[in-house]
Amino acid sequence: MFKNESLGVKEQLIQLREELFPDAVKTLVASNIYVACEMSKQVACGEMAKTPRRATLIAGHSLPFFIERLMTKAIDQSVVGKFPYHYREEKVPKGAYTYVEYYSSLGKFHIKKVKKEGKLPSAAYHRISNALSNKLILDFGPEYIPQGVYVPFSIITYGHTKFSLDFINLGLPFYNYTGWADIIPISDSVSPEMVENIKKENVPELKEEFRGRIEKQPLVKLKGDY
Repeated sequence: MFKNESLGVKEQLIQLREELFPDAVKTLVASNIYVACEMSKQVACGEMAKTPRRATLIAGHSLPFFIERLMTKAIDQSVVGKFPYHYREEKVPKGAYTYVEYYSSLGKFHIKKVKKEGKLPSAAYHRISNALSNKLILDFGPEYIPQGVYVPFSIITYGHTKFSLDFINLGLPFYNYTGWADIIPISDSVSPEMVENIKKENVPELKEEFRGRIEKQPLVKLKGDY
């Protein structure tokens, strides 16, 4: 897969990152997160509520929904081989919420909002347990070959101010979930052309889908940030 004994630890991490997240993947992920923030910003302006307070609350619930729906639709519609990841819905252990995990034969990643750039998401069980597989990489012991669930685990984090996107970072956490072994910004990967295409093809449909959800369910039962 990626082992190269002639390289140092940092160089090997860079090589691993480039293998798991080629430019096309970073562009697709960053562009969809950007569009989701723009959609939630419109919701916060009162499209689906009569009071500013409720509009902001609904917008907060809409953001992870929009990200997941945009990402899964993009994967469903992608040309085979162009986006090497699949997705599956997982349930938070001992919790009511589900989350989407993006995976391939070489790695897996989650997408999560954080309040401060560079910060690890909260130490939830599903993130801690996934990070354990990174010990196989960071130890740089025997030749690393992915087997089953034991593949590199990354987290794409993002942050916003009133739903205006501030940053998107791609990071590989240490196996003990105490910090980042490797992290880079990928906000520059947002493609204006892709953003316009995503908006044209998805925004009206997904807004109506989300509107239907909040009309059918009490807001407290809608999934927010997990």
